[in-house]
Amino acid sequence: MVASDNSPEEYEVNDKAKKMFDFLNDIVDLYEVYSDKYV
Repeated sequence: MVASDNSPEEYEVNDKAKKMFDFLNDIVDLYEVYSDKYV
């Protein structure tokens, strides 16, 4: 991915997307732990 001259708006969107992605990863991890314990 090529970074244009890093406008604040673009950076903010990328940051939000990264946070959302991290959040989804956490949910997947929790789900896997839950599945291992209770299935």
